[in-house]
Amino acid sequence: MKFELDLMDARREEREESKQKLVKFLASQKTAPSEIVAALVNVYQMPEKTAREYVAEHVKTPK
Repeated sequence: MKFELDLMDARREEREESKQKLVKFLASQKTAPSEIVAALVNVYQMPEKTAREYVAEHVKTPK
């Protein structure tokens, strides 16, 4: 049981790292935040609201 929980945690961490890498890459390519949201929705099947919040949290917008 502990092994299964550890495996689930590892997969969750890998998925989070993967999302962060995607967002960072797209932001570095000057991709519009709305397109980054669309990518998260399509690739990770995230709800749009969650994807918007994720982008707002992880993408620095110039002031």
